[in-house]
Amino acid sequence: MLHDYLRAMVRRGHVCTVVADDATSGLIDGVATLNSNSVSLVKLCEGADVIIGQLGKTGKVYNVGAYTSTPTVFIIHSIQAYSVLQNNAKPIIYTSNHTKNGCENIYPNNDFEVCRPIVDLDKYRVEREPKYITLVGLDNNKGGYFLQELAAKLPDVQFLGVCGGYGKQVTNQPENVTVIEHTTDMASVYAMSKAVIIPSKTESFCRVGLEAMAAGCPVLASDIGALHESLGDAVLYLPYDVKQWARAINQLGPDTLKRLSGLSKRRANEAEKEYSNDYDNFEKF
Repeated sequence: MLHDYLRAMVRRGHVCTVVADDATSGLIDGVATLNSNSVSLVKLCEGADVIIGQLGKTGKVYNVGAYTSTPTVFIIHSIQAYSVLQNNAKPIIYTSNHTKNGCENIYPNNDFEVCRPIVDLDKYRVEREPKYITLVGLDNNKGGYFLQELAAKLPDVQFLGVCGGYGKQVTNQPENVTVIEHTTDMASVYAMSKAVIIPSKTESFCRVGLEAMAAGCPVLASDIGALHESLGDAVLYLPYDVKQWARAINQLGPDTLKRLSGLSKRRANEAEKEYSNDYDNFEKF
């Protein structure tokens, strides 16, 4: 998410630098990248207008900001308590209204803005030759173990499992599941997907769902609040029950797939317009 926003800020004339433990020093879409072992974070941030922190670096970014007297903003991706932000009312960017609502009592005194993950949907508007029922991300939360059970119940259905970029991936799948490594070429994944399944236990937004919708993929998803916010009423929502998912997939006939594909494209277009002001909100905040 953050790279998309920083790329947009570069296009608007801002200078943006990302420091990460696993980064290779260089330039990506105009955003400078530095490995944390090759730079003094304090010296770098002394000349910054603002420092943005997120996830496991929240505490470190707060400390650097306090030491250098540089303004700090923090991105909150999930309903989680960071004590340093509870004790110090720093500005927060939430990635969804669902996360904001869940954090209201955790951070009652912090200024905030909601900036959803922006997806360049044109990249995913591809012609499809559908073959697979696809799951993106094979960690436990995204549904790696769930896919094991689901595919075993549907031996005649061909599934595609795409490894995610973080967490332990459940790659030991039944024979009717084709597993591929993590890829940035998601357009090609959606192009061969008959439908995309999102049996997540928790989500804060769901970028994959919107990408798949832009490609016209029907989407089946867990019946949880954050997914309703991002995917709207264009999805077949299901409880976290393998039997019900198996039944729903068996009932995906041509007419149902065509109807859900149309709903997906409509929702992708709606979301594109709905979130169009988030770049402005990010820049102002």
